[in-house]
Amino acid sequence: SKALASLRAAMSQEPLEAELLALAIAQAENSGLVNEPELLHARNLLVTERAKADAVRAVREAANQRDMRALRAAIARAIHLGVSPSKLLSPVTQLMEELARAAQLAGDHGRG
Repeated sequence: SKALASLRAAMSQEPLEAELLALAIAQAENSGLVNEPELLHARNLLVTERAKADAVRAVREAANQRDMRALRAAIARAIHLGVSPSKLLSPVTQLMEELARAAQLAGDHGRG
């Protein structure tokens, strides 16, 4: 069916796009493919992808707040969920640059 083909296409996207997958799941459900094994697999994939997105968001938030304890926990959770380290690099690098600038400014003002 067309809905099943759309579902397969959404599942094969690299990287997987959660919103596209959610749309394909809804389309498959609306067409009556409720117990289709591929639909069940797609639902599981969507849950996993959303959890990964939440984990990356948590890393960004912890980095923005300079909360090292929360950052360590968020990074560990993201890695446990299978988030690519490259997706974590940007917020962590940004934090490191900000901390380096703060240390430089403190050094320039005799603090440190």
